[in-house]
Amino acid sequence: MTHPLQLHLPRGYPGLPARLQAKRMTRLPVTDRTALFRNPDGSGGHPEPGDTFAMALNPKSFRGRIAERFLAGLANLGAFDVSTAVNGVVGSGGAFPDGWSANASGITFTVTKGDGYVDIALSGTSSGSWNLIFKNGLDVSDEIYAHSKIGLAVSTGNVAGSVFSAMNFSTGGSGSNIAQISSGLSSERADFQLIAKPATGTTKANYSLFFQGAVTQNCTLRIYSGVFNQLPDAPWIAPSTEAALTLQQHPAGGVRNLHPYSGVTTLSSSGMLNPSNTNGVSSSLVGSGEENGLPYIDVRFQGTTTGGFHVAYFEIFLGTSVIGQDMVQSVYTKLVGGSTNNITNIVHRCEPSATTVKDDTPISLTDELVRTYETETAVNQDTNNSYGIALTFSSGVAIDITIRIAAPQIEIGTTPTPYQKVINPFWVEEDGVPAVLSAVSDGADDTMGLEVDGTGEANSTAYMMVKTTAPVGVLMSHSNAGWRGVWFENRADFLPAVHGDPSITVDGTPFNQEQRWQDVASALADGEWRFVKLPILNYMNTAGTISINGWAGYEWLGGSIGPVIVPDSEITPALEQAIEADMRAAAGLL
Repeated sequence: MTHPLQLHLPRGYPGLPARLQAKRMTRLPVTDRTALFRNPDGSGGHPEPGDTFAMALNPKSFRGRIAERFLAGLANLGAFDVSTAVNGVVGSGGAFPDGWSANASGITFTVTKGDGYVDIALSGTSSGSWNLIFKNGLDVSDEIYAHSKIGLAVSTGNVAGSVFSAMNFSTGGSGSNIAQISSGLSSERADFQLIAKPATGTTKANYSLFFQGAVTQNCTLRIYSGVFNQLPDAPWIAPSTEAALTLQQHPAGGVRNLHPYSGVTTLSSSGMLNPSNTNGVSSSLVGSGEENGLPYIDVRFQGTTTGGFHVAYFEIFLGTSVIGQDMVQSVYTKLVGGSTNNITNIVHRCEPSATTVKDDTPISLTDELVRTYETETAVNQDTNNSYGIALTFSSGVAIDITIRIAAPQIEIGTTPTPYQKVINPFWVEEDGVPAVLSAVSDGADDTMGLEVDGTGEANSTAYMMVKTTAPVGVLMSHSNAGWRGVWFENRADFLPAVHGDPSITVDGTPFNQEQRWQDVASALADGEWRFVKLPILNYMNTAGTISINGWAGYEWLGGSIGPVIVPDSEITPALEQAIEADMRAAAGLL
């Protein structure tokens, strides 16, 4: 399990006004997956590595807890408690749990109370779209993000038509639905969350299920008690799902296994072994799973041969070979069915470049998983390189054998290293090695924004800690149209005049538009936490959204800490020292 970095309790900054103290610490928390959501409205669930996320809760108030536990501890403004349900047949507005109501015409409800849930049997045909409302008229603030969560399942039948989980805000009684998600209901409980900010002037809210259209229902909806509360801090939000960051999980120490789908137990071009049909022999998947913690597939090779060999590839065209580079492939195998009758050899086939093929090491075919490997050196630069298993035989014979193939690995070197499970290029695991979560930008439009208060002055300074790969850059922009950049590479197209004095500093080293960015790149290429002082000119007098963008390949290795934004007139050396010390403590550097 990956644990979030611990945030230290606020110590306060000498001389910082109270209105800024309240905004003193933010963080983009990529180390806590329960703080991340796939969609900008907090819906879609938490991302798996390789998925994008468009919302990240701000852990400023978490006090070391993961987001899931923090949300569970918030005061509930309007729980819909299924324990108050009344058994029996009811119609619209009948004996629902306290505060529940429905506006369906033509639908009959049968309510049955269970242990921690209530079943509502739906039957009949609705005259149009309708809502099952759990709580209505909840008091909300239009300055704070609201959060709701409910557990849903279908105990019998299937819900007809489209169903959405909805959070509605209203002003003076007129409803305005601002967030809906397809429910994806099944027999298994699923929790659905929404996070949204009411429109200006909104004072009331409700949470409901929205059934779209005039359809016939014959099912039983299972509903678990839910929550409705408000977050103490604004979350980070991407402007769209297309501009979301990608969650990445790699082992500490980096990725060695070059097989892009080594941990995917399918026989496919996106699995650990490609399907094959060569010289009369076909391959088929007859089983999959894990043995001794290693993912495997059971592959049956059978047919009447029409040639002298058959190759099943782990990976074909694996990048461009490098002259003189040693490559080693390894795999665990065992015999699980059929026999080696009429098969001359079953060996590794290691082909790191087009004219260098090594295929003289047998794979193991005992009743236990055994790892074997083959090594070869590339002699030319070529994209025609491949890795796999070869069967040799005489033409015109029948073969039938099932081999368990587990944990294939392709890597640079002459000796295989401990296995790394590759689910996709962004999700790699290694047993016994800590996982490192990070966020990756596509370098095009990926960005995360955070609402901030204005400082009351045009010129202010932002302080933050970033932990990145290099050469990369961080671009910070303000919704009032101003922006400042910290680039750890030479990008002449991002050096407008506003980048002159006062200088940006990284760990105390100043640089400005007259300097070439690669002058500092070498000092920032180790992926360590760096303290950045970033002047923001002309735009911070009013509230807005601060956005942080990354250029191609940009990787937040620990998220970011900050920004803390201070008007220039209030900056003192003591204040800057306190901000830096507190951020370094939050990053675990003090």
